[in-house]
Amino acid sequence: PARVPVVVVDVSPIERLKAVKNATEIAGLRQAATRDALAVVSAFAWLDDRLARDEPTSEYDVSLELSRRRQLLGGDALYRGDSFPTISASGPNAAIIHYQPDPVASAPVDKAEVYLCDTGAQYLDGTTDVTRTLKFSPATPDERRCYTRVLQGHIDLARAVFPEGTPGIMLDALARAPLWRDGLNYLH
Repeated sequence: PARVPVVVVDVSPIERLKAVKNATEIAGLRQAATRDALAVVSAFAWLDDRLARDEPTSEYDVSLELSRRRQLLGGDALYRGDSFPTISASGPNAAIIHYQPDPVASAPVDKAEVYLCDTGAQYLDGTTDVTRTLKFSPATPDERRCYTRVLQGHIDLARAVFPEGTPGIMLDALARAPLWRDGLNYLH
């Protein structure tokens, strides 16, 4: 019988080279991350202030404000644009995978609801990707329970010891176990 060739799929040499950073690249990434953190935190402070004064602010307004602040801090010399469309989602929209606010019909950010922001920027010296979950009013008992289960999953994953090369799908169960034990799941 003829032998079937075995094809071994491995990480490409290009991926391996991109994963290694020199001192200049590391410094650039740190500068980009610091600059972007300033933009994101200042945008969240802007949102917090608007919500405290009951000023209507849409999910889309927040995404525009993030870009505006990045442009101010990075200028034309460094800021190249968003690295992906910002997920700016309030309440039920925060549970929609890869949700994007509509420029015309996006929901208002509701200070009584959970707000999710997944955003990133492309700067000349580095690329960022930041996800934050915020609450602008006291959390409900159910929100606390869910947030605690996610935190427990992060801790379990951070404490895990596993062999090099372990596929992420095998580690995913460690992060989800606290959710599952509480009858919860997140389909992403």
